[in-house]
Amino acid sequence: MDRDVCASGLRPRRAVSAAVLLAMAGFAVPVSHAAEATTRLVTVDANGDEIGYEGATGIDGGIAVSADGRFVAFQHGGVLVPEDTNGIRDIYVRDIAYGANYLVSKSTSALANGPSGRPAMSSNGSFILFHSLATNLVDGVPDANPGRDIFVTDLYFGFTFFVSVDNLGVQWPGDSINPTVSDDGQRVAYDSTARLDPYDLNGGGWDIYVSDLFSFTTSVVSLNSQGQQANAPCVGAMISGNGRYVLFQSAASNLAPNDTNGVQDLFVRDLTQNKTVCVSVNAAGQAGNAPSGSTGSTVVPSSISRDGRLIAFQSTATNFGDPSGDMQIYVHDRDADEDGVFDEAGGIDTFKVSIPTPLGMSAPYFPISRPFISADGRYVTFQTDNPHWIGGSTPRMYVWMHDLTVGLTRLVSETYDGFPPNGACANAVMSGDGTKFLFESVATNMIAPPTSGWNNLYLRDRGSLGVPDCPGDLNISGHIDSTDLNMLLSDWGCKATPGQACPGDADHDGETDSVDLNIVLSVFGTACY
Repeated sequence: MDRDVCASGLRPRRAVSAAVLLAMAGFAVPVSHAAEATTRLVTVDANGDEIGYEGATGIDGGIAVSADGRFVAFQHGGVLVPEDTNGIRDIYVRDIAYGANYLVSKSTSALANGPSGRPAMSSNGSFILFHSLATNLVDGVPDANPGRDIFVTDLYFGFTFFVSVDNLGVQWPGDSINPTVSDDGQRVAYDSTARLDPYDLNGGGWDIYVSDLFSFTTSVVSLNSQGQQANAPCVGAMISGNGRYVLFQSAASNLAPNDTNGVQDLFVRDLTQNKTVCVSVNAAGQAGNAPSGSTGSTVVPSSISRDGRLIAFQSTATNFGDPSGDMQIYVHDRDADEDGVFDEAGGIDTFKVSIPTPLGMSAPYFPISRPFISADGRYVTFQTDNPHWIGGSTPRMYVWMHDLTVGLTRLVSETYDGFPPNGACANAVMSGDGTKFLFESVATNMIAPPTSGWNNLYLRDRGSLGVPDCPGDLNISGHIDSTDLNMLLSDWGCKATPGQACPGDADHDGETDSVDLNIVLSVFGTACY
């Protein structure tokens, strides 16, 4: 599945009339009636003016988008609505359809008296989760914990409640951060140092907790299949959309029997069967020979599909299919044989998805990071500053998407008119259907008229277009047109060699031939999505 390609400089092109060639081939040029892709500025104040964004990194950094892309959530220290006068970082939700901002991190009677961060939301956007140091968010209930707590706000009714409490509704000292929530808003998984479960006996270390907002229960879930607690910190909680599986990372050595590498790995806890498996493994079930998951002081969770089958993660391991040792993005399939049984021997697979476009070139020393998988598991986004992926020479961070069904990678952090931006883009999340992407950028040409160059949040909607991530789009412009046809013809007869691919090779079989021509002609004049 890993068809890594390397591109060389293009040979001189000879101009060819697309219309003439199409007529000779007997093809009628199809007409595209597809919806146009759009890019919207998200970080605006109540008047619609650009206000900038401090970034989705750090312990409080984070952004979220609803399943249909209508609602986006983010933290911001500015004044996005007139009532926000506390001068600290708050949680906001923006309704893209109505162009309205809503202040979330507040009680019914007061603004927050402490900073908030790391928002998450249920699939329909009605429940917003976040962590906060504020002590006045729940009306009538004193907040005695000096650390961060997890809160949930019901946008419909406007009430805010504690999440990170024990089964009796009592707070415990410690930090609870990084909430993630199931699609229906019932289950919330998060990282915590508080002892919210009597079975949490590790003395204040980082654990993974799940709180059920319907049954009012809280349990530690960073356990092995025998119910023993992890012997090292566990962080980076991410719950599947169906609420059954919790993904997290840890260097613990007692969570799964096949984890013998002594480095950080990824694990999934099945909340129904109370079993834990290591998922940063290759197809043979061997754990990676180098750390997997996020690195550094800020934990960036890996990503899990709605049904818990597919895991997208980053790793420098060399036994997952890429021997370079560079940070790459992989997907682990827990049911590769598609028999409905997860994690069985011989029925799993792990493959690389950080694969360049047909015009791109894999180059060392350009790490790839921050994977995010769509709810159905078809699409994976990630970021890299490798300039060779777009045929450039200056490193600039962009967001890319790999389609596991079609096997192609394309740029998604595009400007309003479909071009690569003139500034870096990073830290993307994706709507559940894989059509909308929320990310930050310092580019000035994301929308028209140009913006100031401040860091801002943008929502890219790739539209309901006519051809699914079409292989005929050789120059990754979003359209199959005469440029693609000329590129193919100028490359006619090319046979790929190590380190040099064929830019006109639409089907990636190593040569540019009549099959590639038929691919381009069959979708000529249409747009990709």
